[in-house]
Amino acid sequence: MRAILRNTVIIWILALCGCCFSVSGKQEHPWVGIANASVFPQKLWDHKDQHGWASLRNSLFLDAKYSYESRLPVAERLLYCFLWVDLLYQSESDYVAQWVEKMGDANRLHANMPANISFNEGALGDRLSKPFFNYFFSRGDLLRSTYNQRDPSDLMTESFAILDRLYSKNTYLFKQYPELAWAIALVHDVPPPPIWPHPQVGESVLPRVLRTSDEIFAFFTNPRSASWFHSSIKRLSLNESIFLVDLIVTDSEVDWVRKYITTHPTEYGEVYDLVEYDHQRLRSGQFHWIYNDYSLPAIKQAGGICVDQAYFASQVGKVQGLPTIEFLGSGMDGRHAWFGYLDTRGKWQMDAGRYADQRFVTGYAFNPQTWNFISDHDVAYLSEGYRKSNSYFASQVHYFWARLYSYLDELEMAEKAGGSAVAVDRRNAEAWTVLIDVRKRLNVPRSRIDSSYRSALTALRSYSDLEARFLSEFAVFLEETGRENSAKIERNRITYKNKNSRSDLAIDNAVTVLEASMKEDSRSAQMYVYRRIIHQLGAQGGIQILDDLVVPFLDHLVKKGRIGDAKSAVLEAEKVLSPAIGSQMAKDLRGVKSQLGL
Repeated sequence: MRAILRNTVIIWILALCGCCFSVSGKQEHPWVGIANASVFPQKLWDHKDQHGWASLRNSLFLDAKYSYESRLPVAERLLYCFLWVDLLYQSESDYVAQWVEKMGDANRLHANMPANISFNEGALGDRLSKPFFNYFFSRGDLLRSTYNQRDPSDLMTESFAILDRLYSKNTYLFKQYPELAWAIALVHDVPPPPIWPHPQVGESVLPRVLRTSDEIFAFFTNPRSASWFHSSIKRLSLNESIFLVDLIVTDSEVDWVRKYITTHPTEYGEVYDLVEYDHQRLRSGQFHWIYNDYSLPAIKQAGGICVDQAYFASQVGKVQGLPTIEFLGSGMDGRHAWFGYLDTRGKWQMDAGRYADQRFVTGYAFNPQTWNFISDHDVAYLSEGYRKSNSYFASQVHYFWARLYSYLDELEMAEKAGGSAVAVDRRNAEAWTVLIDVRKRLNVPRSRIDSSYRSALTALRSYSDLEARFLSEFAVFLEETGRENSAKIERNRITYKNKNSRSDLAIDNAVTVLEASMKEDSRSAQMYVYRRIIHQLGAQGGIQILDDLVVPFLDHLVKKGRIGDAKSAVLEAEKVLSPAIGSQMAKDLRGVKSQLGL
């Protein structure tokens, strides 16, 4: 997988590498000497005004490159200035068109998004006022943290509009809470999808409309509210604040929480159980909210099932200043929902309401920044503090230069930068990706590429998601180089290594193997692969095996008219999964068998 710096088209800069740009009469590397000076942001603005965004971008690139290759202390500062200006110089019309195309290709557009996305004439950076620009480019730490947090799914036309408005209206408070402001801008750029926070409540009962960005900023920065919060909002990092600002409840619900929810922050998981479980709804199969009111008091009064408990606890936590996440997951015999929260010690607690005895192996939650699903293990990876560490940021400097050099076809320099990135911090998975890609393009011996994959796997073995990803990519490379048997061995490693501790990863890998068999193999071979996979996984993956592997395979067989094979396949699954009597999985299997005439 080749990682390319988003929207960076700088091949033509090669022709400019011998050129210099005038700033205050100085001709050679004008930004190097003033990068840490108080006049630096103003000089950037003046250059933009006099020569345009493209000229500013090119001059910053040349000085950033010179600083990096000369190992100057300002190398990081100039790199992030260039990266941000590389985004700001783009025309809004091109940027929006590219964003819509990418989101469409990724199937990430949804019904709540506006039918038309507006844009202004001129460059994206023209949205920024001079005061905000000068403030932002005076904060090297903010340039760094925000660029590393930014995601391609962020609609930066809206994010910059939000930032500039918040800064102009609340300059003093913005400077006190910059991470909060940026979190709001990255979360509130597009509306949440119809299935957020979960799909079991109707739009008419719970409109998927966040509180406005101005309301959220005012709520969390109001000095009179500080005594109500269980954590210091100022001390939250940007990636923690992302899970705070997706607040949807009304002012009356906020007042109700402050009056009636008094759970101590050291026992915050108990908020989940404040909503009494509605066993009658479960018995009757009414998984969708059946009342006309989905406010927090209404949920507390009526009771609910697990998704309602998780929503309740998650929103209450945000009202009380705790970043929270609502999870949906699969377990041994059924589906479930729970929540996670950042405790007062700065540690994520992911299992509030999870029911450990049910072995709900993994959970998936919306990341409010992207409105895409992430797993609780991904959040745990972030919560280790890795992306706030000095080693991570030092590694990222080399990583970005590896990408830039790779894009410029300066492959030896790209390999050197990629090697430096993983040497500084071996956990930098994307740096490993770039390094391996560059070595492939350099046509180094395949044994060296094999060794690079092995090194990456060793470095990332504590992170099952990442290890599985690199094992899968290694298997593809082995196939591409004519080593099919070795590729099968690597794919089997994913299944065997994860079937107990991370069965979700084992199942994902098994689905890939089975899908390939469905496309390429004979009828008998498909059935053999299916049976082998089912027995390899065993019952540890629970209902996810049924949802993600068995049912899609049955659909495939039915479409091919292979009803006998479908009956055999579902009976084999029932024998292996052995669901508990009366469980959700038992009910689902009974329904599937009924459809097949069993």
